[in-house]
Amino acid sequence: KLKSKIKKKRDRYKMFLFMGSVDRKNFSLKILKLLDSKLFLKYKILAIIGSNNAQKGLIKKYVKFVKNVKIIKKDNINLKPIYDKINFVISAGGVTMYELLFYGFKPIVFPQNETQFEISKSLSKSNYVHLMNIESKKIKMNLFKILKNNQNFLNKSKRKSINKFITHGSKNIVNIISP
Repeated sequence: KLKSKIKKKRDRYKMFLFMGSVDRKNFSLKILKLLDSKLFLKYKILAIIGSNNAQKGLIKKYVKFVKNVKIIKKDNINLKPIYDKINFVISAGGVTMYELLFYGFKPIVFPQNETQFEISKSLSKSNYVHLMNIESKKIKMNLFKILKNNQNFLNKSKRKSINKFITHGSKNIVNIISP
C-alpha cells in the first residue's frame, strides 16, 4: 500500500497559476473554477493570488473546497524554486510570461488586455506560448489537450532564441521603437 501511495503522489502533475498582481478581469477565479473538474483532478495546482487582486478573499473561500489547489501566501517571492518543481504554467501575458519563457516554459497564456493579447498572439504564431481565450466554449477541452500532450516546455532552439531576446529585452525594445 505504501508503494501505491508514493506512486500516486508522483503521478500528480504540478501546475502553477499566476495572473498578475491586479487581475482586474478576475481570471484567477475563472480559471480555478475551470480547473475544478474531473478532467484536472490529477493536477496539483499552486496558485499565487496577486496582492492587489480585489477578489482575493472570494478566491480564498472558493479554494477551501477544492482539493487539488494550494494558495501560496506571498506574491513577492523568488519564483525560481517553484519553477523547478512544476510541469505546467498558466499566466497572463505580462511580465511573468517573459520570466516563464526565460526558464524554458511554454506557458498557457490568458491575456488580460489588448497589448498582452497582441504580444501573446505573435508569440503563439511562433509557437512560444499557448494562447487561450477565457470566453471560448471549448476552453476546458483545449486546455486539457495541451496538458494531455505534455506541451509545456520550449525546445532547445526556441529556448536559445527567446533567451537572447529576453536577456537583452530592453535594448531590443528600444531598437524596435526608435526611429
